Amino acid sequence: MSRQWFATLLWLGLAASPLPADEGHEFFEAKIRPLLIEHCYRCHSGEKSQGGLLLDSRNGWERGGESGPTIKPGDAEASLLMRAIRRADDVSPMPPDTPLPAHVIATFEEWIRRGAPDPRIAAEKLGGMPRAEAARWWSFQPLRPVTPPVLETSSSLLLNEIDRFIEAPRQAAGLTAAAPADRRTLIRRATYDLTGLPPTPAEVAAFVADSSPEAYPQLIDRLLQSPRYGERWGRHWLDLVRYADTAGENSDHPLPHAWKYRNWVIDAFNRDQPYDEFVRDQIAGDLIAAQGPPEEYARRVIATGYLALARRFDHDSDKSMHLTHEDGIDTLGRAFQGLSIGCARCHDHKYDAITARDYYAIYGILDSTRLSFPGCEAKQQPRDLVPLVTPAEWERVVRPHQEQLAAIDGQLQQASNAQREVGRRIQQKLNESRQLLGQGEVAEGESVALPELPVVEVNVGDLLLLSVTPLGNHGGDSTGVEWSLEEVGGNERQWQAREDLIGDLLSGNPHVDRYGQSRAWWLFDTRDQPTLLPEAIANLQGHSGLNVWRNGDTPSVFVNSGEAEVPVWTKLPGKSLFVHPAPNGNVAIGWLAPLSGKLRITGRVWDAHAGGPTGVGWVLERFATNLNGDLAELTTAAELQRQLARQRAELVLRAPQQEVAFAVSEGTPADARLHLRGDPLKLGEAVPRRWLEVLGGTPISSPTTSGRLDLARWITAPENPLTARVMVNRIWLHHFGRGLVKSPNDFGTRGTPPTHPELLDWLAQEFIRGGWSIKSLHRQIMLSATYQQSCRGDASGETRDVNNDLYWRFDRRRLTAEELRDSLLMVSGQLDLTPGGSHPIPASEGWSYTQHVPFAGVPETRQRSIYQVVVRNRRHPFMALFDGADPNATTPQRQVTTVPTQ
Repeated sequence: MSRQWFATLLWLGLAASPLPADEGHEFFEAKIRPLLIEHCYRCHSGEKSQGGLLLDSRNGWERGGESGPTIKPGDAEASLLMRAIRRADDVSPMPPDTPLPAHVIATFEEWIRRGAPDPRIAAEKLGGMPRAEAARWWSFQPLRPVTPPVLETSSSLLLNEIDRFIEAPRQAAGLTAAAPADRRTLIRRATYDLTGLPPTPAEVAAFVADSSPEAYPQLIDRLLQSPRYGERWGRHWLDLVRYADTAGENSDHPLPHAWKYRNWVIDAFNRDQPYDEFVRDQIAGDLIAAQGPPEEYARRVIATGYLALARRFDHDSDKSMHLTHEDGIDTLGRAFQGLSIGCARCHDHKYDAITARDYYAIYGILDSTRLSFPGCEAKQQPRDLVPLVTPAEWERVVRPHQEQLAAIDGQLQQASNAQREVGRRIQQKLNESRQLLGQGEVAEGESVALPELPVVEVNVGDLLLLSVTPLGNHGGDSTGVEWSLEEVGGNERQWQAREDLIGDLLSGNPHVDRYGQSRAWWLFDTRDQPTLLPEAIANLQGHSGLNVWRNGDTPSVFVNSGEAEVPVWTKLPGKSLFVHPAPNGNVAIGWLAPLSGKLRITGRVWDAHAGGPTGVGWVLERFATNLNGDLAELTTAAELQRQLARQRAELVLRAPQQEVAFAVSEGTPADARLHLRGDPLKLGEAVPRRWLEVLGGTPISSPTTSGRLDLARWITAPENPLTARVMVNRIWLHHFGRGLVKSPNDFGTRGTPPTHPELLDWLAQEFIRGGWSIKSLHRQIMLSATYQQSCRGDASGETRDVNNDLYWRFDRRRLTAEELRDSLLMVSGQLDLTPGGSHPIPASEGWSYTQHVPFAGVPETRQRSIYQVVVRNRRHPFMALFDGADPNATTPQRQVTTVPTQ
């Protein structure tokens, strides 16, 4: 059937109606399925889905790939599949290598015309799981009411409910619990677990000697009240959220304010902040803070440093924010929910009930949030740091300063107007009295002598002006100047610009000459009308003797007063005078005649910045009119303006300083569009901001907000079973060396199921009932007989439960890198227990970090290891050697390696 004839049939309404189901399925099985298997399944079935398209089920072609639905049943002409197999210009051809025979194309056309019957209805999936399986998955089930089991054989070694949950399967396996640990072992175990430091000999001796039943509970309470507790357990959390004091992009810019988040975490553990509140503050603390009370404002804003600390990437990290958001989503999913949400960036999760739409629903929330910017190689300066006082409080503090500033600005404007008025009058006189003495251009790398003129007659008050003009490349316009004026007859005095100005350039403008003439040399910005260069800068960029007058950012008239060459934007030879025109006009050096007589003029103008490549122009002029009075007025107006500018600068230095944090604030709210195959340059449809579909898919409450507060509430909602399960598993892990779920960051299908599911749910419920108190959970676990067991094994246990999954003894564990370092400092008497603060990071104004010269850290400290600077791209050698956390990725538990270098 020709395409034209088939189209005519459709136009006449003569095309056949869809086949009955049975006949349609027979048609598919006989004619279509074999063609799909032969020509399509290689690229579009099972795990293979080029372009995101699967053709091994009806669901696959109905959903379509990156370009949308593939088949429109009943309409072959509108079906993407037909355009692809016909090899139309606007789509990728299928198959890509060899065109299909005409009869095969006609068969596909006939199938679609008949309604595309297809009996291959796959189980409906949510991400990588059938929906029915996702609904039954253990970690998504609500927390079940659990009662501690009744034991067949009781034991005096059982101290609380935890022991009953552990003892039941242990008895069923015929295993016997190890004896209690000796008291010396127990105090060492508890002290390291809760503080990360060894007990002192005096503490050990006192505990061993105290046989009262209250001694051990009192020990636990004392350790939980120690400031060292927050330092120890704060480190566990910082591992999880990949804390660092640098950004991680190619120049690894420092984060001078990140320590505030670190200290907030330590403080939160020490004051036993309820865990649900702890989570909400990190995701939406700034939004919660706005609701009050004021005394909590700064603390809650600092908490959002968790989101801001997401890793940055590449040379210009602004252009790679999709990778920063991926890092944020991945860490958020793993840390709070035990889910690998980040795996759905490019496509639906391969294994878990998470879709790409879930990923971009959360991506939209983060993309609607403004993260503090750390600086990068392309943009050195930080920005968007978040103030730690409310806008109303800051307005009250800063208003007096702003009023003083406004008053000085008004006076500055008056002085500027006065100078401009005098300048207009001078410009008019210059226009009427101009005499051109010479002009030309200085080619790239060349030197040009001023013209050999007959003697020039001047009168008192005449102005001689040597101007330098920009040509093509303003950046390469540093120009050396040598200019001499010699009196012919009379006193035969000499004036030399370089010699007169080089020693004390900054002493004034106008500048005295060697004869004490107070208004001999004048440094002008002549772009519009004559204006005295207003700003004097000593030792520019830290180079001694590089002194500058300027009007704006560009040095206008400057000297290298030292003997040695100065390498700056170019290499400036010693004992030299330079000018640099503005991008849009001239800079000039003027000499005001103190005599009436004759002068001989000599000198040269030379290119001081080779590589321009366009050079500069120059003009030498005489203005035959007495400008003494006018320039005196200009000087008075300029001096007043400089005086006011100094007062303003001093006021700015005394300005109230707003304390800030590396944190987040609300950005421009918008839904994100799908990134097809994870490519931000290939955008699909917009995805409304909402929660994970498997956990309800609740939409944000208001489209005019980012949705972060909603996200914080979804995660900590009582009906969300993951949050409590994940956290109690982490606390168990850090007491026993492994979790009840051995994959603490993965409660999905690639993780391991819990060894004691009833105990996990009971602990989670106790956690919530106890007000989400982490310290209460510590007490429950550490007061159990299970925790207080000896490490000694027995032959029966080693045979029946070699991995100790049933906790018939306590597992030994290796000290962490921080515990090793802190213990060495402590026992040697060198440990400084002062809480850490900021690091000695250079002021951001001078940053120039690059890929080849990145930020390298700061000196060592003898404070606890948690207070050391953490550099993402250059880990501390001791921490790396002894398996410290990788600050580039969430670390739920430390690796344990044994290598010779340890």
